[in-house]
Amino acid sequence: MMRRSNPPARFAGLRDGALLTEPPSTARWIARRAAGLGAFWILCLVVLT
Repeated sequence: MMRRSNPPARFAGLRDGALLTEPPSTARWIARRAAGLGAFWILCLVVLT
C-alpha cells in the first residue's frame, strides 16, 4: 500500500512546487488561455471536417 501511494504523492508535490514558483493568478490565466485555445481549435476542426 505504501509503495503504491508514494509515486502519486511525489508527482503531486512536484506539481504543487511548479505551481508555487509563479503567481497562482498567472498560472490560472495561462491554464484558462490554453483551455480556451484548445477548445477553439477543436471546434474549428469539427466545423471544417
